[in-house]
Amino acid sequence: MANVNLAGWLIILVIGIAVAVSTLTHKPQQYDSSKVKIFISVLTGLGIFITFFFYYNVVELQAQQQNFMIIESIEKLNQNIDDNYYDTMRDSVLIVPKFTASILPLSFTQEEYDSYIDQVGSQAILQKTILAHNIFILWRDYISYYYYIVKGRKDISSYITMFLQRANSQELFSIWKTSDSDFDSVTRKLGELLFKYSLPIQDRDINSYIKAKDELIKDPEYIKLISKI
Repeated sequence: MANVNLAGWLIILVIGIAVAVSTLTHKPQQYDSSKVKIFISVLTGLGIFITFFFYYNVVELQAQQQNFMIIESIEKLNQNIDDNYYDTMRDSVLIVPKFTASILPLSFTQEEYDSYIDQVGSQAILQKTILAHNIFILWRDYISYYYYIVKGRKDISSYITMFLQRANSQELFSIWKTSDSDFDSVTRKLGELLFKYSLPIQDRDINSYIKAKDELIKDPEYIKLISKI
């Protein structure tokens, strides 16, 4: 708004200067030296300055809008992780604790995982499906916001490392195989890569997932994938 008001005042100032210059010109003898001609010449010259000013403000506005989109996109992705993912997990751990533990390999020991028993029935199936789809949706959102994550110099490794932990679940993989068609081809490819590098992991150790992350982001298929975004 401030830039708009300033531009308005500049236009008034330019016109005022042009009028003043043409008025102070004495005894015009012909059109080329008339007040109208002088007014137009002065206005044209000052118009170059106005054009540059507007161009600068347009570029600045675009940069501000892009920065806003970067911040908004990263915040939205992080908010989706909190709302759609962890909120669902609070319910799932009561109904399907074994499945929930399988996607949280760093939060539960192998002994705890083996001791859990999931409920059976439609409610348990529904809860698994909801939680699984919320995970898959996060992978899709990562693809959607990837451009803004990189532009904002956000470390992508934190997201990939987290996704690999979730993908270290055979049961989640089984659900993925029957529902990957619900997602676009780029998200499906990301899912394939996540399971490819995560399922072989046996040690419930953060370093195992960091190592898998380093290998995944160097994979030619992943590089090709993100180059299309």
